Parts: sequence; C-alpha cells; structure tokens
Amino acid sequence: MKDAIIILGGGVNHSGSLNKIAEARVEKGAELYHKGVADNIIVSGLLGITETSTFLEAEAESMKERLIKLGVPPERIWEEAKSRDTIENAFFCNLLYLERN
Repeated sequence: MKDAIIILGGGVNHSGSLNKIAEARVEKGAELYHKGVADNIIVSGLLGITETSTFLEAEAESMKERLIKLGVPPERIWEEAKSRDTIENAFFCNLLYLERN
C-alpha cells in the first residue's frame, strides 16, 4: 500500500485564495511530502466558504494548485472534492485511498 498525507480544507478568502488555516495545512503537507513521509497527498474538501458565504471552486482544487506551486508533482496529489464536513472528509478520503491501493 502507498502511504498518503491527508490535508483537510480550511476555507478560502473572498478572493478565492486559501485562508491562513488552509494555507498552513498545505504548506505542512508539502513539507512532509518533500521529507519523504509519504508518496502521495490527498487534498480534501468540496466547499470553500468565503467571508461572504459564497462557494467558489472546490477547496481540494485550490489546495492542489498551491501544492503544485510548492513543488509537489500533480500525479502525486489525489483530489477528494465531495466532502462538506469533517466526517465526510474522513469517509471520502478512506474511499479514495482504498481505490488507489
């Protein structure tokens, strides 16, 4: 089985960029990936709630874009963009992980 780092969404700003919480999670995930902790990263989150409660692109997509800028190869990033809360993050990440292994 392949190990995977899981990064849960943390929200986006009104501009559509990751908020500070999500950005910190993504940066830590990239750091762990580059240290060789796991072969892959799962980014998880459907709804990126902004300060005005408007939904933009899936948080998973925003996090993937940032990880790529941090040097993580796109093929090493698995997107889970169905979850709307933490329980669903766990459920859908588990399904994705099992599908890939």
